[in-house]
Amino acid sequence: SSGINAEYGRSILKERSSTTRIDELEAQLGRATTTQTQLKRLKDEAEKRSQQRINEMRERLEQANNTTRSMQNYVNFLKQSYSSVFGDSNTSPYNGGGRLSPTYKRSPSPTRHGNLSFDMS
Repeated sequence: SSGINAEYGRSILKERSSTTRIDELEAQLGRATTTQTQLKRLKDEAEKRSQQRINEMRERLEQANNTTRSMQNYVNFLKQSYSSVFGDSNTSPYNGGGRLSPTYKRSPSPTRHGNLSFDMS
């Protein structure tokens, strides 16, 4: 009878130990699940911010491309205008890295272009 009581006591201790271990593992699982949920939320928020940033950068790039195209069109217009007014696009200041817009000043005496002269210096 004392052997049975001792065996019964060991069984109860093992059961309590197992129950405690199960409780610890369940608590650990709960903490891990909470951490996983928080990390997923942070990841989703970071992805959303990144996508917004990408979209903003795409819009800025498109605006820059539009501005570049507009400036190229304007430079071409200036080249054509210069060629139309002066007849020789080879002497255009727009072909050789000159300034994009000439300085206009009144000439004291009329020239072949009226009383305007162009200062390309």
